[in-house]
Amino acid sequence: MNLSPNHAKNTLFKQNKKPLCSLLSCIPKKLQQYLLIFSIIFLYLFHTTISNLFFKLINFLINLFLPVILLFSKFNIFSNSKTQFKNIDLSFYLRYKNMDTSYFERSAISKKILNNNYNRFDLQSYIPYSNISESSHTDNIDDLQLQIYDNFIYYSKHFHHIKSSIKDIKEELLSFEETQNHHDIKFSKNDWKKTSTSSIWLKEEQCYLTVSRLTYLGTNGDSNSNTIIIHSQLFDKNWKELKDKRIPKSNSTLPEDLDYQLKQIENNFTHENCHLFSTLTGLFRSCTKENHRINKEIANLKQKLLDEYYVIYPITYTIPYTKTNINSEDIKLILKQDNDGKEEPIIIFNVNTNNGENSNTQNDVYSFSPHRKSSNIIQFNYPGSTLLNENWTPFFTKEDLDNNKKIETESQNSIHFITGFFPLQILKCSLDDGTCFKEFETKSNKNDNTFKMIQSGTQFVPFPEPIPTLYSSNIWLGFPEYQLQECGCGSQFVRPMMTLMIETNGTYYLELISDTLDFKTPVLSGKGIGMDCSGNNKMSPDSIASWELIGQDPKTKLLEDYLVLTYTEADSRSSMIVLKGLLNYILNMYQTLPITEDKESVIVEHHVNRFTTALGYLFMGFNSYCQEYGQNHKANRFS
Repeated sequence: MNLSPNHAKNTLFKQNKKPLCSLLSCIPKKLQQYLLIFSIIFLYLFHTTISNLFFKLINFLINLFLPVILLFSKFNIFSNSKTQFKNIDLSFYLRYKNMDTSYFERSAISKKILNNNYNRFDLQSYIPYSNISESSHTDNIDDLQLQIYDNFIYYSKHFHHIKSSIKDIKEELLSFEETQNHHDIKFSKNDWKKTSTSSIWLKEEQCYLTVSRLTYLGTNGDSNSNTIIIHSQLFDKNWKELKDKRIPKSNSTLPEDLDYQLKQIENNFTHENCHLFSTLTGLFRSCTKENHRINKEIANLKQKLLDEYYVIYPITYTIPYTKTNINSEDIKLILKQDNDGKEEPIIIFNVNTNNGENSNTQNDVYSFSPHRKSSNIIQFNYPGSTLLNENWTPFFTKEDLDNNKKIETESQNSIHFITGFFPLQILKCSLDDGTCFKEFETKSNKNDNTFKMIQSGTQFVPFPEPIPTLYSSNIWLGFPEYQLQECGCGSQFVRPMMTLMIETNGTYYLELISDTLDFKTPVLSGKGIGMDCSGNNKMSPDSIASWELIGQDPKTKLLEDYLVLTYTEADSRSSMIVLKGLLNYILNMYQTLPITEDKESVIVEHHVNRFTTALGYLFMGFNSYCQEYGQNHKANRFS
């Protein structure tokens, strides 16, 4: 499929305003419960005194729905504070949900994931904004008190490699102008570069959507491409590829007579009966050749008709680019969901261009929606700034999604990007025309390259249902990557890390910053062979493919959640790993540590200092880990 960029008119749009509080969220939790219990008793007594049929009906409906509200109240649906995570009890709800067989059909959690063996992983994190006393107005790392949090999660012993063979898409690649220009083209892994692979689970379709970046390197191993190639596949929950699967386009209506139209295409052609001729004659050969041509034309016409209403996987997109010497790097998937639960995947990718050794590198970020009938390429634009040059971590806020617009409409609303982690910078961008404006930025008291080592990794996602949402806040989990240069293992050393980001009344901050996550596994070398420190040693987090909560122990209250994380080694091999117990790790932090609730306190100077302290500890720990890893995985001097 060939797509062309659409440089739409840049028009600023206004930021949505938030209400201060809702009726129930402004009432203390205990008072909510007492009022509701009193209401039930009152309505029951009142029910015995009224005789009007209409009022009896109203009374019955109220009595029917009040227990549901009470049930929600028990689950802290109207939570105002993170401290209410301490006593969360979802065991009854989860037991009820698990009785629904359709839930497990739509779930990404397979029996293989449930029955997998999991290893314990001890993880230390830093909490910059805890309510502990501190020495303010100091830059000395030893003088600032920082809350350090130690706990553990689990990771699966089985690492599944996500495969997409170049040879499997050879015929499709040969049809592209990019590859037709190379008469000596080969289809081995050495001639093509596959960078990051991102995945998301589609509940409605019960499969993983996976996208990868492909670059043809040519005979000299260097890309002079001016075409972006994106290969997209579908996998079931056991990571078996689904071929020829159709997904309806979100903003198109399927005709009721589609099967009839497909049949009519066949009826418009007539096949000759070649068996009337001897197999040794030229008439037989010409007859079979003509029938083959007809069959191919019928298939093409059917495909053209189906393409109007479906996306048929696997599929490869080619995007022509006006500039040369492009270097296609990351690609990300994020799932957008409207108020009716309709899902829409959005592909986000960057294009890095350099027109000479002494010229500045330019990084452009684009998006398109593969399941829309008209899928224009949108370039994100923040006038007068290069904020998208280094980071572009996507996430959705409640306001991005909660605006009553259907997926089927032409408007795609908005999206947010983290464009820097220190200082924390947030952009809000239109998915209709790409126009962006800066929504938030924390102040920084240092200009240190240490803090530029945290780079974009996965998308950021909210807690899985039915974990209660905070009315006045948003919480997201994400896995950025931490980069060090020449630290003792290769020229560049990259590993995932975990962060929690909070938004309260327009103020954003990182509440938790973890040490690096290596899952105690060696990483493929930059040469693509072996596990030593030759070349770059990169374990880059790509996507949170799914995150689900499926159970809770009624006695211990421990939650059972599974997160599927995809990552890429050495910019070539993509894998998935399952993390278990992340919610216990996070919610236990709220149970045991004094976490700040005051939004103003996170932007004063001493909290900036404390965040700097956290990054300093992270840098020292990661640097030591890099040196230790380098000693244990020394590069072969002949490699």
